[in-house]
Amino acid sequence: MTAKQRHEFRQRRLRDSMVSLIGDERFKTFMEEVAEMQRMAMLDACNDRVVANERLLATALGEVRAYQAILDCYQGFIDQAEQGLGEE
Repeated sequence: MTAKQRHEFRQRRLRDSMVSLIGDERFKTFMEEVAEMQRMAMLDACNDRVVANERLLATALGEVRAYQAILDCYQGFIDQAEQGLGEE
């Protein structure tokens, strides 16, 4: 299996597992908590001590980006699910 095929396989597995979670209120609450954690990480990144230290700033920005990637992934699955419902 090539690297591209492995990536597509993992994406398919992730998509298939996420579809069943989209309507679940508990998962929605979890994703709201992820969004709140991202907001807190953004506030932490604005701290004078963090801004003055290149390593701390890179770490803080990486944390914000990681939360954003999770939120984008979730929103992408919601959009795909809604698009699929519209096609039926």
